[in-house]
This record gives sequence, structure tokens and C-alpha cells, in this order.
Amino acid sequence: MTSGQDVVSLIRGTPNPLTGTGVDEAMIADAEAGVGTLPHDYRRFLRDVGWAMLGGTAVWGLGDGFPYDESFVELTLSERERYGLPSHLIAFSNNGAGDMLCFARQDDGATDERVFVHLHETRRTVAEAGSFLEWLARRASVERVIRR
Repeated sequence: MTSGQDVVSLIRGTPNPLTGTGVDEAMIADAEAGVGTLPHDYRRFLRDVGWAMLGGTAVWGLGDGFPYDESFVELTLSERERYGLPSHLIAFSNNGAGDMLCFARQDDGATDERVFVHLHETRRTVAEAGSFLEWLARRASVERVIRR
């Protein structure tokens, strides 16, 4: 799965998803200026969807209508300031137990395509999925099973 339509199809395949309508490249570029370069799959998600609520999973993003009052940029900056999220991590979701789902900037400034979970109790960061799209597919699958 690599096209924008795949992101939309994954989300629409979950029971009763809530989504935004997507944002333009200028808004994505402004967000990247605030937190760093984003992985390709997540940029596509922002462009095509903006944000999503998949059952109990909130996928922070950009655009109007998100049930929470902050974008992923504000979430990231808040987590860094209030809870010590390392500055190389970019948060986009949480697992419901206080751990943040993130992307990681590398030393050269590029952002790893993998998804990481930052464990709030131990302050460790471990790989969760090979890409945002892989993570999203897993979440969509879980939501389909839970909501049957």
C-alpha cells in the first residue's frame, strides 16, 4: 500500500470513522517548520485526510473539526514541554496508557519512516511499526475486530 487512496481506504474500512478533509502542502510545510520533516506516508495522510478518529484511536493531524483542540504540532510541543518528550520525536497519537506514538528525526535531520512508541514510565523509545501506513493498517484491523 503506497498511494493516498490506500490511506483513505484503510480509514473508511473501519467502523464509523471520523475524519478531516485533508490540508494543503503549505499547511504541511508550516507544520514541518515547527517540529521537523515528516515521513512520506504521514504527509500523504495529512494531505488526503488531515486527522482521524478510528474507534478509540485518535490520529492527530491538521485541519478543522478534530475533536481535540490541538494539532499534532501542538501535541508534540506540549508533550516536549510538559512531559519531557525528547526533542527528536514527533507525536501523532497515544496508546491510551500515556505512551506516545511518534516519528523520530535522525541525526542528519531526515525523519525515520518507522513508527515508535515512547514509553512514559521508562522514557524508552521502541519501534512499533515499519511505517505509518503499516501502523494505520494494524489499528484499522484492531478496530474492525473490536467493533464487530
